[in-house]
Amino acid sequence: MKRGIILKYLKTIVFSVFAFVLVSVTLCYVLFFHNHTVDDAMPQYLVRTIEQYIQVSDHGFFLEEDGKRALNTHQLWMQIVDQEGTVVYDLYVPETIPKQYTNFELVNVVLKSNQLDHYTIYASALSGYEGYGVLIGCDSQFMTKVSYSFLGDGRSLIWKCMFVFFGTALVVIIAVSYRFSKTVTVPISRALENIEDIRAGREVEITSSVHENMFSDVFTSIRELQLALKENEKMRAEWIANISHDIKTPLSTIKGYAELMGSDAYEFEQTEIQLYADQIQKAEETIEELLEELKISQRLAEGKVQLALERVNLVPLIQECVEEAQAQSRQGWSIHFVYETEPEVWADRKLLKRCLLNIICNAYVHNQKEVSVEICLVEKQDTIKIEIIDNGKGISQEEMKHIFERYYRGTDSGKTKGTGLGLAIAKEVMTVHGGTIDVASTVGEGTKFTICMNQD
Repeated sequence: MKRGIILKYLKTIVFSVFAFVLVSVTLCYVLFFHNHTVDDAMPQYLVRTIEQYIQVSDHGFFLEEDGKRALNTHQLWMQIVDQEGTVVYDLYVPETIPKQYTNFELVNVVLKSNQLDHYTIYASALSGYEGYGVLIGCDSQFMTKVSYSFLGDGRSLIWKCMFVFFGTALVVIIAVSYRFSKTVTVPISRALENIEDIRAGREVEITSSVHENMFSDVFTSIRELQLALKENEKMRAEWIANISHDIKTPLSTIKGYAELMGSDAYEFEQTEIQLYADQIQKAEETIEELLEELKISQRLAEGKVQLALERVNLVPLIQECVEEAQAQSRQGWSIHFVYETEPEVWADRKLLKRCLLNIICNAYVHNQKEVSVEICLVEKQDTIKIEIIDNGKGISQEEMKHIFERYYRGTDSGKTKGTGLGLAIAKEVMTVHGGTIDVASTVGEGTKFTICMNQD
């Protein structure tokens, strides 16, 4: 998602710069330069360049054909006058135009339009012919002269362009910012709505259009979160049902024997009373064990466990676990413990023992046939590895994804009692000890748990 936002941001910047340059240049062109291109055939320009077409012969001045074509472009006429104001050559001149000018008349007709029979006159000296000048005229309806006061210089055009640039930049920034903010805020708003729907327990529908934007990862995560919450809710409901059953069974035992012992219809012998009391005590211990497991799991999950660290020799500890597991296992099951050295680790003995027992007991609790369990203790440099291997029915790949999750019980657990916290507690115990626990399994062949710890 982060990469998508960055790319979107970069695209927005590139688009903004491109739009700013394009709009600014277009506006400047339209406002200041459009239709302002130089036409060499216009009289105000032609009067300055007409000299290149003027030639002198024995009969006087004459104009080349290219010059004539330039005059005809806008139906212009031309006169060449000497220093006395006498016209010595003319071309296309109307009959009403005089052949002799005074200095005052020349100044007057050149400065203003319509001063010479509604014609606009442009004048220039012929640099190659001292004392001679050229007049070019056009109909005042085609072009006129306007006099106005101008304060400043060419920099005013730059200021105008800068004004257009900054104005365009402001508009582009506002427009692009609105578009970009809409692109960002709409998906965020929708994500918040989806989160609120999930909180309220409503179904979240992710449309295909949502996946096309840069927040597709967010909505995918929301969808996955919803599925995970549903799965967790399902697991929690199943766990509550299982734990209720596991507690109800010993409670029924306690209740049944208590009612029997409280009945006046029968006098019990001491041996019977002792037997019933033993059964009630076992039922009570079962409930206490379940509650203790819940308490430990919660404390581990919240990080509130205070480790009672000590140097623990792993060989005697594992042997204790083997003895307790054998006492709980059914007849025909075997547990073998293999080791070469007796390494020691800093650990909370009680929690570490629970971790190992949960994994060892998991082998015979979830297998319906006789299995053998092998425990291998290996010391390699500063690392201790404990491998717990069984030849049971194995674990499917789908169940492997959830095996260390709290409250999870495999689909093949059947009527096996338990809170579904055993392996989750084992994982959490290893985590608080700075160790790791991994599992590998093949259906029909068995399962292998590997615990790794540091000696220091």
